[in-house]
Amino acid sequence: MESAVLSVCIVSLAISISENLTAGTRLGKQVKFILSLIVISVIFRPFSENISLPDIPDIPEFQQYSDEFYNNEMKNQISENISKALEDELLKNGVNTDFIDTDINISDSDSISINSVTVGTDNFQRAEIIIKENLGEETEVLNGYG
Repeated sequence: MESAVLSVCIVSLAISISENLTAGTRLGKQVKFILSLIVISVIFRPFSENISLPDIPDIPEFQQYSDEFYNNEMKNQISENISKALEDELLKNGVNTDFIDTDINISDSDSISINSVTVGTDNFQRAEIIIKENLGEETEVLNGYG
């Protein structure tokens, strides 16, 4: 504790000297601010010796999975968005569906292609026509009921 008191006295003396040297200059306030931070750290140093910080997870280990996780989540979200848009379009045209599952592929150049759409509905022929009108004739539309 004596060393902490001595340190505070020395830093206070340094602040006093620096204020006298930098009085009236542009750097005066910056020097005073920096030295005040040093005084605060010197005062709290004895109290912080017994404080233990929580363990921080190893970031490189987490990094191994982040790209794969991100890509899968993005693919799932895009697929859900397309399915929801198709469901809205089918409902607008009077076709009720139990489910729509969109199978997509995201290439290395980040372009999205729709491989197939599986739709569960009693009016499959009408749903197929509407889906192909919206996504293109090359889209494979599968009957979810068989």
